[in-house]
Amino acid sequence: MHVISMEKPYVTFHELAEKYGSVYSLQIGTQKMVVLCGYETVKDALVNHAEEFAGRPLVPVFVDISHEHGIIFSNGNNWKFMKRFAVSTMRNLGMGKGTIEDSILEECKKFGKNL
Repeated sequence: MHVISMEKPYVTFHELAEKYGSVYSLQIGTQKMVVLCGYETVKDALVNHAEEFAGRPLVPVFVDISHEHGIIFSNGNNWKFMKRFAVSTMRNLGMGKGTIEDSILEECKKFGKNL
């Protein structure tokens, strides 16, 4: 836990993904967490393995900084709603269609370099 930036935890997660790959685990206190980084990894998890990612453990340190908002830190029914919203939004934006998907990936790469 001492390596995670409390101001910008996503930067730390991105750096760890560069070192260990797009799927890795962290031990935070007594809780083991699996972290997914990158568009393709998250897309695969949300679309192809939705049931395995249907729930989230409650991790007090992240509740304090996130207040259970957003798709990453939400839980229970809020998580299910956010997941459905994210998947439908990605489909509406053309997920699976080459030109739009390429544009989204390009934007993600630009954002990733500015972290």
